[in-house]
Amino acid sequence: MRPIKFRQWITEKHRMEYGMGIVKDGHWQGFSSVSFVENPVTQFTGFLDKNGKEIYEGDILKNSGGTAIVSFDRGAFVVGKYGCTLYQFAGDDKEVIGNIYEIP
Repeated sequence: MRPIKFRQWITEKHRMEYGMGIVKDGHWQGFSSVSFVENPVTQFTGFLDKNGKEIYEGDILKNSGGTAIVSFDRGAFVVGKYGCTLYQFAGDDKEVIGNIYEIP
């Protein structure tokens, strides 16, 4: 089983906040903002890049074949416009080079 972790892009501060997050009394707790439209929350995929960095939705990955964005589609974390799974995305040389919030 993979750990369930989240991060939230804080637009007004131009930075990520990392945390576990919980739902308490029907409201999200654990991040500084509850506006998910302005400050989106992304989930940890359970995968690490070649440097041991955690890979989240919205990350930009680079490997020997090029670059691609991680997203969640139809119940799976996928990479790029062709929707291959993270596991299929060219082996052990994948590296996080940024995310869609810091590098639009």
